[in-house]
Amino acid sequence: MRQLLILDDEELLRTSVRRGLSSLPSVEITDVGTFAAALAAIDRMPPDLILSDLNLPDRSGIELLGELTDRNLTIPVVFMSAYLESFRSELQQHPYVDVLEKPVSMKSLCELVGRRLEMLDQSAAALPFGVADYLQLAGMGRHSVVIEVTDQGDVLGEIVIYRGNLWSARDRHGEGDEAFARLATAQDVAHVVCRTLRGHPRSARMFQRGWESMLLDAVRQQDEAVRVSQPTKRGLGALPTVDGAAGDHDWAALDEGWVDAEPPAPPPPSPPAAAEPAPASTPAPFLSEGPSPKSFDSLLEEGLDALLERDHAKAAQAFLAAQALRPDDGRVIANIDRLRALGHISGEEEA
Repeated sequence: MRQLLILDDEELLRTSVRRGLSSLPSVEITDVGTFAAALAAIDRMPPDLILSDLNLPDRSGIELLGELTDRNLTIPVVFMSAYLESFRSELQQHPYVDVLEKPVSMKSLCELVGRRLEMLDQSAAALPFGVADYLQLAGMGRHSVVIEVTDQGDVLGEIVIYRGNLWSARDRHGEGDEAFARLATAQDVAHVVCRTLRGHPRSARMFQRGWESMLLDAVRQQDEAVRVSQPTKRGLGALPTVDGAAGDHDWAALDEGWVDAEPPAPPPPSPPAAAEPAPASTPAPFLSEGPSPKSFDSLLEEGLDALLERDHAKAAQAFLAAQALRPDDGRVIANIDRLRALGHISGEEEA
């Protein structure tokens, strides 16, 4: 029996995901609403797979990676967040992390979880989470974090990301572009952690370029160094202290830690389809049949999918239609009660 852990602070969405994934064979599902509850569940029994939101009330979802590393656990994690899909093919992906763009369809989520569970039976070497892995997750999720490279408690270097933007990079050799390149491509480092910016010392912004192009340039420079047989591994040493005043940016927002991800831009409209030649005219039937009524199962699935996509109006319509077919179904009643408590169903709609 495979153990799944769902971490999301929105109860309605968490319940919808749990019910959708319960259709998978041989799975046991635990769902929690806080980071602390997730750690407690992991310590009781490490799950085989974790599904997590990135924005949580007590800590950020991405910090799960560091907690798993500290516990010497290799557990696949599926993050659900809004991010720039266009960079997926250009950037390296960690083999144990997936990021799904919201809204997520239940079908896509079930397919991904099914594939991940099948892969658990394949032996694979555990790979540590590196600077580039944390950088991509923080950048694509538009979060505010500091990525630290440490050795026996000493900070060797750090990269600061603010709302998905590359802010600063420093190591013992200096700061700015070169420090970023050294940190982003460093190999055999002792430990990499990702933390919120709450309580982090203030500093001036060093970069105007995006993290995507900076990371690609760093990887390209590393590849060129390998081709000409130049060493690419560099010691990071101890992090120097920073003197001087901070920049003129309002760091009060940074001290609050993670921020909500911005909604993804809508996809461009599809081009109009080429007109096809009109078929030969045939006599129209005297009476045309209307659309077939939806079954209870299809209405229930439609409501659960709508909950996952956070389309509460569509979910309410589907569950009310399903209740008309099966008034005593407990699943429908529970979802209608939750939608009513959230103000998405009024007495007039039920009438």
